[in-house]
Parts: sequence; structure tokens; C-alpha cells
Amino acid sequence: MKRLVKVLVVQDEEIIVIKQFREQINKTTIELPGGNIENGETPEDTVQRELREETGIISNEYINLGSYVKRW
Repeated sequence: MKRLVKVLVVQDEEIIVIKQFREQINKTTIELPGGNIENGETPEDTVQRELREETGIISNEYINLGSYVKRW
């Protein structure tokens, strides 16, 4: 099962989103930063890495909002 994280970032009372081209659907999407959890990474490690890679933001405060399983 593929594991991934999404990050809800609130900065200066605004939600940070990213614009990203998705080849699978041949469209540009607006979405929350995030990505796949790599082998040996914790979800917290992935959040920090993806947030830095996709937005340049480094945060020292993270609040886990939960998880879900997509079934289809």
C-alpha cells in the first residue's frame, strides 16, 4: 500500500497551496504540499522534506490531523 502525506500550512492567516503539473491527467492542479513516504522515513520526516522541497518553508511546529485509508 502506498503511503503519503499532505500538509496543511497556515502562514499569515493564509493557506499555502502549490501548483503542479500532473502528467497522469495532463493538467495543472492546485493542491496541498505533500508526497510519498520513502523507505525508512517517518511521516514527520516526509512532512518536513516535502514542505521544504515544494515550498521552501521550514517549520518547527507540526500538528498531526489524523490519517485515512483510500479504498478503491
